[in-house]
Amino acid sequence: MNLFQIINNFNRTTKIVLFLVLTIVIGAVSYWIISAISSRNDMFKDYGQVFENEDIYVNFRVNETRSLSNSEEIAYFSFYTVISAKEGVDINKTLVYYTIETMTGSLIFREDNPQNTNTVTNWKPNILRKTISGSIDETPKNVYLKVVYDLEGATPQAKKELLIKVPTTQPPASFGTEYLTPTISPVGVVNNDYFGMTIRTRLATQTTRRIQLILSPKSASAVESIRISAFAPIENHSTDATNKIPDTYKYVEYAGAFYKPLATFNGDLGVIYEPESVFFEIVMTFTNGETQSFLYKFDIVSLPTY
Repeated sequence: MNLFQIINNFNRTTKIVLFLVLTIVIGAVSYWIISAISSRNDMFKDYGQVFENEDIYVNFRVNETRSLSNSEEIAYFSFYTVISAKEGVDINKTLVYYTIETMTGSLIFREDNPQNTNTVTNWKPNILRKTISGSIDETPKNVYLKVVYDLEGATPQAKKELLIKVPTTQPPASFGTEYLTPTISPVGVVNNDYFGMTIRTRLATQTTRRIQLILSPKSASAVESIRISAFAPIENHSTDATNKIPDTYKYVEYAGAFYKPLATFNGDLGVIYEPESVFFEIVMTFTNGETQSFLYKFDIVSLPTY
């Protein structure tokens, strides 16, 4: 006798009671699921994509590193946050709390040690990873930054904070003809009306190629913030037979204020991956709210060396 036959043998009163109980249970489970989703959304409802306030500028960077561990390929993601006090402002006891939402929906928490300086650099290397074997996949989807600081000389001294949400850029399905190679000088400089960009390469070791990136704003460009995402299609490592780790490498991603040169970035990748080109999307937001994008392609072997 199956479950439906058993229930059918119940009298009318029992069936009504059973129906009410099931309705209550289903309602409770639905409420719990909706509450859990709402609680997560509410947790970050005050985080916005604004990288400055009346006291500080913030710039955030994430980059990927590929390596081998016991013959297994691993992708690491590292984070780098720079907090700079605005002119006439002194800050101290600066602390950055990281909450990383992964592509699988899990949350990972990290915090840095307080620093007492007007330019604070917080560096979190290799805190996320994606491996070939096992269930680990900590590829970041959103990064939530809670920047807490004191104002020097404020009476009474009270902690202030800036809450920032950084949606990370995922690799596109393909790189088409919309990516153009700009004019580049013999020393690797690309210029336009809004920024100067230097990109060049060299072999850091016999097995590692380094691509160096320097980006500086033009003084009269009125750029408020900038987003940069750069990817390089590569040969997937032979140990990753199922392509669990994508064959697109995140060279670098920046998001934040753009009132001074970004910290020089050196991205290293093993020559075994045979990187040929790196593709950039640069999106600038101006003080009037308008935006402008640049799509660049650079052939790595043709870049100037240094």
